[in-house]
Amino acid sequence: ILTWAYLRQCRASSFLDVTRHRIRMRSLGSGPPIRIAFLTDFHFDGPTPMWFLRRAVDAAMEHRPHIVLIGGDLWTYHIGDGDPAYRALSGLSAPLGIYAVPGNHDIYVGRERQAEVIRAIGGEMLVNEGVTIGTHLGEVYLAGADDPWRGEPDLARAMADRPRGVPSLLLAHQARTILGPCPDPPHLCLSGHTHGGQICWPTGRPVWFYDRHLLDHGRGWARVGRTWVYVSRGVGGAFMPLRLNCRPEVAVFELEGPEGESEVLARHGQ
Repeated sequence: ILTWAYLRQCRASSFLDVTRHRIRMRSLGSGPPIRIAFLTDFHFDGPTPMWFLRRAVDAAMEHRPHIVLIGGDLWTYHIGDGDPAYRALSGLSAPLGIYAVPGNHDIYVGRERQAEVIRAIGGEMLVNEGVTIGTHLGEVYLAGADDPWRGEPDLARAMADRPRGVPSLLLAHQARTILGPCPDPPHLCLSGHTHGGQICWPTGRPVWFYDRHLLDHGRGWARVGRTWVYVSRGVGGAFMPLRLNCRPEVAVFELEGPEGESEVLARHGQ
């Protein structure tokens, strides 16, 4: 019954939620915003139908992102035959690059396989390292961290190569990564892992959290020190074939400048 109900949810055109968020950074130049599409927690071997996961990829591409970020957990426990992850993710493209980090389940399945898939679609894995990306608004530093459960995250190492004065983003499967020691914390952190709770009360609060972290924050925006954190509800599902009061999500971020007294001036969406 649950599987039948979940398939009905997935067939509904309004089930997939594309959230849009505008973030102003004073160290960026003026001009059209930098668009970033963020997708996470596909769980290709889980209960979510492949055609729905491909719909999420198509929805991200409709916004013509300059950068695509993948937040981990491509699989849950096994890859299976004829890896569907490549078939779905090959629809992604971005002129400034595709970047990914490992999730706890990816490490369980195998880091090497995840890296192969990401390379096959023209992307790059970031594990406790960063890259400076040149954009039409100036440089942006993107860091990626390992997963806290099955990996060895090192936030300070990931941020170590950030050029002085350049705005910084951290891609981390779990938001708790931002709590690690770091003399130069990022301005923005994008995470997943929680599925937004997946089964939630009408208020949006999860009925049950299997991972209580970051002050019980499991979806949307939070502030941790100088860092804005956004936790996506993710695309797929794991374990239970159902979402309740917690729609799957593709998040699109628009970075723009300048003006203002703080690095992050505005955020909209969700």
